[in-house]
Amino acid sequence: MVCDIKAWWLAKDVQDPKADNVGDSSEVTLEILEKIGVEIYHIRVEPAKVFTDACPWVPQSQKIDELAAFRQQHDLGWASLETLDTNQQDYDQKIKAHFEEQVSDEIEVRYIIQGRFFIDVRSLENKWIRIECESGCVVRLPRGIYHRFTTDQQNSARVMRLVESAPLPSLPRCEKTDISTSRQGYLRKYGTDRPQAWWMTDDIKDPRAENRLVDAPAVPSQVLEDLGVLSFIIPVEEKYENALPWEPKTEKQKTDRLSHFRKQMGMNYADVITIHKDKLPNYEDKLKMFFEEHLHDDDEVRYIVDGSGYFDVRSKDDKWIRILCKAGHLITLPKGIYHRFTPDSNNYAQAMRLFVGDPIWTPVNRSEDADKGSVRQGYLSNYGPNAGPEAWWMSDELQDPRAENRKEGESSVNPSVLESLGVHSMIIPVVEKYDNALPWKPQSERQKTDALARLRKKLGMNYADVITIHKDKLPNYEDKLKMFFEEHLHDDDEVRYIVDGSGYFDVRSKDDKWIRILCKAGHLITLPKGIYHRFTPDSNNYAQAMRLFVGDPIWTPVNRSEEADEGKSRRKYVKKYLSK
Repeated sequence: MVCDIKAWWLAKDVQDPKADNVGDSSEVTLEILEKIGVEIYHIRVEPAKVFTDACPWVPQSQKIDELAAFRQQHDLGWASLETLDTNQQDYDQKIKAHFEEQVSDEIEVRYIIQGRFFIDVRSLENKWIRIECESGCVVRLPRGIYHRFTTDQQNSARVMRLVESAPLPSLPRCEKTDISTSRQGYLRKYGTDRPQAWWMTDDIKDPRAENRLVDAPAVPSQVLEDLGVLSFIIPVEEKYENALPWEPKTEKQKTDRLSHFRKQMGMNYADVITIHKDKLPNYEDKLKMFFEEHLHDDDEVRYIVDGSGYFDVRSKDDKWIRILCKAGHLITLPKGIYHRFTPDSNNYAQAMRLFVGDPIWTPVNRSEDADKGSVRQGYLSNYGPNAGPEAWWMSDELQDPRAENRKEGESSVNPSVLESLGVHSMIIPVVEKYDNALPWKPQSERQKTDALARLRKKLGMNYADVITIHKDKLPNYEDKLKMFFEEHLHDDDEVRYIVDGSGYFDVRSKDDKWIRILCKAGHLITLPKGIYHRFTPDSNNYAQAMRLFVGDPIWTPVNRSEEADEGKSRRKYVKKYLSK
């Protein structure tokens, strides 16, 4: 249950972290905490139930109580329980580590079993809020919020940590964490300085006006992310001079948050231009060109260092969304998206243009040829209204496994049907080539920090390998294909990321019919343990795939049989997905 809280603004001058340190007299309400993503609950600690310190902590007599229900509701699969008191030799060391300002890549939950405990969180104005937690208090912190913990002056507390899966270490605040995925995602969701977006009116008289669609709701960041559009907040700390190309001049520019971002994304080229009638030759002609609907063959990355302007992008249903970017906003538009740009009514914007490799300036204006081009089609396959792996019902007559084998007269299979079977897919565009490796480790800086790396970290997938399914690359090729195509299940989830080529994953429906799923480069698919399935490359006879696991890989397939039907993994799958 959600409960009342006692929280206050922390004093600026903190001498003793364990003291109350009450600062500003204004009240910190539950509403203020909710605006920054912090949720407070209360779960009564039952005296009769014994909680033993453990990492991980596994419930004994608490399997069906209120805590268990809360964990199930919030998908908190992992827990640990820790006692903090002065009887421990490492108590001071633990408290020092807990009180360091930190950020986590996952949702963090703390349940106070005993004692009095303080949780400090940063407000959007960068001020500290202290939350008092006593026995039964549960605090849920969103990923990306800066926070820290400490006991009070009694120096004693018992605290349970709850997270979704195997815990990730929190990171101390630094320049790198300020531009990290979790922190920037937090700012996009809760920050007040984030880029604002809205639906546009069709009646545009002045492109530099707001042109908001009357009574339409604001466009949330998730809608933009679904289009491949990402934004970051990197405060501008120094003035920038126009330069083509631009290189960092000062020591600060060589080590600031922007430099970390560039290094992380492999962006080795940058320039700075000013869009103003006194700075840009042929100003009005250039504005007309910028505002012509177009796409690029490379991602468009722009960092506004002064002034402001509008980036307009097409939605999935081809409507215009306007995004207002001001100084400190960095925006990335994926290659192939139709877009345009204009300064706002202030008629002034200074922007840094960033590229991986040599810059590609040429815009491709919207046309039938552009619509049919490989860049636009690639964008649509990743982000369009029908993005994701295509799926269909299979014919009962299977002559060539590598043909499409579509059942005549049947419509495509809706993604919701696959989700009801526990089959999930997502798109992670392939930006680099992958070498075969067993196991595989990231080679470049980009591979260490890209969307795939972030997903692996989030899901705890510590093992990966890359194999190529082709007659010249895979020993005993035809025998291996027969084995892959034998109907089977696994005792672990099957997670595959296609990095090149294409192939079919076939899964059994609830009525035991075959559904075929076509996966191409950039598609990542998850098949739950216990589902009957099979795999084959398509008629191109080539697929390169990354296989991902949590913990040590489990390779052994369990072919379909009466014994497999009665096995633990199959019975659990049937209960979870087929018995509904």
